[in-house]
Amino acid sequence: MDYFTPSISFLVAFGGYMVFVLLVGFYAAKFNRDIQDFYVGGRKVGSWVTAISASASGESGWLVLGLSGLAFAEGISAIWVIVGCLGGYLINWFLIAKRLRRMSQKYDALTLPDLLEARTGGHSPTIRIVAMAIIFTSMMAYVGAQLIAAGKTFEFTLSSFGVDYRLGVLLGALITITYTTAGGYRAVAWTDLVQGMLMVTALIIVPLVAITSLGGPGKMFQILQREEALDRAVLSYRAPSGAKRFLVFDGGGYIVPSGEQARPLKVSAVETPQAVAQVSIDGGKVQVIPAERPDQPIILTKGSPLTIQAGTSKVGAGDPLNYHLFAGDELIDLGRKTKGLEWWFLFLHGLGIGLGYPGMPHIVSRFIAVRSDRRVKMGRFIALFWGVFAYYGAVMTGLAARALVLHSPLIDPEHAFLRLNAMIMPAFIGGLMLSAAFAAMRSTADSQLLVAASGVTRDLYEKVFGGKLSRRGMLWLSRGVVLVLGISAMILAASGTKKIFSFVLYAWAILGGSFSPAILLSLYWKRLTRPGLVAGMLVGAITAVVWKEWVRPSFNLYELVPAFLFGLIANVVVSLATRPPEDAVERMGQ
Repeated sequence: MDYFTPSISFLVAFGGYMVFVLLVGFYAAKFNRDIQDFYVGGRKVGSWVTAISASASGESGWLVLGLSGLAFAEGISAIWVIVGCLGGYLINWFLIAKRLRRMSQKYDALTLPDLLEARTGGHSPTIRIVAMAIIFTSMMAYVGAQLIAAGKTFEFTLSSFGVDYRLGVLLGALITITYTTAGGYRAVAWTDLVQGMLMVTALIIVPLVAITSLGGPGKMFQILQREEALDRAVLSYRAPSGAKRFLVFDGGGYIVPSGEQARPLKVSAVETPQAVAQVSIDGGKVQVIPAERPDQPIILTKGSPLTIQAGTSKVGAGDPLNYHLFAGDELIDLGRKTKGLEWWFLFLHGLGIGLGYPGMPHIVSRFIAVRSDRRVKMGRFIALFWGVFAYYGAVMTGLAARALVLHSPLIDPEHAFLRLNAMIMPAFIGGLMLSAAFAAMRSTADSQLLVAASGVTRDLYEKVFGGKLSRRGMLWLSRGVVLVLGISAMILAASGTKKIFSFVLYAWAILGGSFSPAILLSLYWKRLTRPGLVAGMLVGAITAVVWKEWVRPSFNLYELVPAFLFGLIANVVVSLATRPPEDAVERMGQ
């Protein structure tokens, strides 16, 4: 199990950073006079803030925790994710940013539905309602994933103080909601600049120090190449908080009570009278032999529906609980090869992630807020340099963690960055580096809360239902919506634990399938019509859900690939069958 006891200097660095973020939010609040200030910073944002904020808000907790965890679990095949993501950066900055900024300025658009409605001509409640339904449901899942990252970070850092996963979610939500509600877009963009720089610094320094301690990249890859493919496995159980805990087995061992508070079970390589189960791994088979019924061993394999009793112990203040080991998706094979997947199939997965970037409302909103075309040109290179270092840093973090923790109990693979940082960094620097994991979560959650709130206030209340409030009234309504949405996402995240990476990719596929074709066609195809736009959004979203739930279990292709393709086809076919706006070229804003 992964436990960590932070030092005072570690907590000072980590806590000081939390206070700094809140102060930025309260300072930014004095610049907010209306919803244009609150949602797009008065369109006065520069290139550095735009570039780093767009990058940091796009990557989230899945980069620092999720991608490093994927590299830990799957090995070098995680590199294909980088191909797709950097491809998405190129699409956004070279094909989308400048044209979208001009169109938004031409029509005074503050939100993505504003843009789509203006592009197809006239007032269209249908476009706004469909777009907001997709944005709202996806953003809630997306923000929930970021709060899952916050819960994991706080739980890892402060578990010795009794902070569990759910309390970690609460703390992360309170900090993020507070500065976003107070400062709006400026607070989000300014903190994203700092958080983005902290993220990329951590993803450079932590793997660099780790790889150096291993003797260099060559030595690291030698260790990984010598690793047996099927000699280790991870089994999980539930803690009192509902959080997932993990036990790692290297070849085998015994499950015994530890006798320590909050550490109910551990793995022992030597048989003891207190053993509640024996674990053996032979030829890829994981066999659990309960101490009470040694004549009835259980073989666990991937996909097994079995749940076995692992033992009973006490946690905290005499709190009795039964622990279980889970099979099925909770049995993680740490083999060093991704079996059965050809390079082209992995390339499609990576490409699929890249296709989503043009359709992310929390990313394209940065292009609405940027000051000028010149700032866009500068931002391109800042964003690309940031992306290269951040993505490769995350993958190398996962590989270095895999090499360093081969014979040490690593738990949740998405703790790879956290564990590596705790192992190798000096306490104060480690506290700052750990803040990067929390920064990754906040930099996306705050942006998504603003996007969802802008949809409720601007697109629904003001544009669809014709609501009228004073400038200050709309500002306070926006703050109230951010607060409500943040609390809703917090409840979603606290209701159970999920993998950050897979949770984010699902929401990413729905948004990308709905809006990426719509944005690209809006900017580059004059024949796009309102019915085509609505059909494309609906087909893209529905395809992502249907593929994920019913097709992907038997054909493991990332759902954004077919969602983008079918959404694009629906846009084109329906648009060709309907009458386009007469002034389409002018409306494209070029």
